[in-house]
Amino acid sequence: MGSVYLAYSRSRQCDVAIKVMPQPDVGFTADVYRFQKEAHAASTLSHPNIVSVFAMGKEKGYHYYVMEFVDGPTLRDQLRDGPITPDEAARCLELVALGIQAVHEKGIVHRDIKPSNILMKADGQPCVTDFGIAKSVENEASVTRQGQIIGTPSYMSPEQAMGRQQIGPGTDVYSLGATLYASLTGRPPFQAGDQVETLIQVRTNDPVRPSLLNSEVPTDLETICLKCLEKESSSRYLTAESLAHELAKFRAGKRISARSYGLLRRTIRWSNRNRMLSAIGVLAVTVTVILLGMSIYYNNRLSQLIAERDEQNAELVNSLRESRRLQQTLRQSLYISDMNIAGRAWQSGDVRQMGLTIAQYENASEM
Repeated sequence: MGSVYLAYSRSRQCDVAIKVMPQPDVGFTADVYRFQKEAHAASTLSHPNIVSVFAMGKEKGYHYYVMEFVDGPTLRDQLRDGPITPDEAARCLELVALGIQAVHEKGIVHRDIKPSNILMKADGQPCVTDFGIAKSVENEASVTRQGQIIGTPSYMSPEQAMGRQQIGPGTDVYSLGATLYASLTGRPPFQAGDQVETLIQVRTNDPVRPSLLNSEVPTDLETICLKCLEKESSSRYLTAESLAHELAKFRAGKRISARSYGLLRRTIRWSNRNRMLSAIGVLAVTVTVILLGMSIYYNNRLSQLIAERDEQNAELVNSLRESRRLQQTLRQSLYISDMNIAGRAWQSGDVRQMGLTIAQYENASEM
């Protein structure tokens, strides 16, 4: 909010930037309050990665404040041609996080950290600017109503996207993660066709893993980035300083504290955020499992019945074969016996008996 002019400070003997409200003061308004709050918040901070404010005042009805002049592009300007290298991104956000930690130690939350609010000095040092919507953590009278959304949708935390008043350091940690994401991929984690859709994505969706958009992103740096972008503030880094230390570990090639999420943990996190869809999914899976179980049971039962039938058929066939074998044995035994009888009849001269005995086999042969 306001216009920025380049000027020369005789007392400091250097160039300075002067931010001036676009309209003259016509009374105490929300815009005046925010402008004064921005000037006051920035003036209380002294850190190499925070743009310094030297003075503030009012001239001919226009509120203004004088701040450090940074002769360099914004991080957003550097990202116009695509992402920067992972090491550059980690170094930049490590320094920015240290500056934001100093902001938090003053009891202030920035609430609008994004690439366009990070100025790059000639020596490569990043500096955070624009405290226009910064908020005191404790007991500040605010012109922001409950449910009013303040910030930049693509870089704001889920709690900001929901218009909550309970904003804390975790809000800035999320925005630091979103800025790191943009530095690694060239785009913010959520960016839809309009602000409403973007806000919905911020509240409900998981970001695409940076390595899927830029294969050069190391796994550990991706893990750090995604931890910052957790939907629940308590699941992020608890302080900006913790994030800075983690980035320092990454740059030094040391083991980071955060652990990457496997498929199971990502599924559980999604389920916790989408309870209705999860319940429907669980019900569908349960019904599917029951039907599958019934299908397997009846299929096994049918196979068992078929096997029993085949076994019974095999036993019947064996019985028939055994019966035929016994019949054949009996016929052979009977034939031998009859031939013995015929032989004895022949020996005794009983030709008639011999003929009758042999004749029954002749008839059987003709048949």
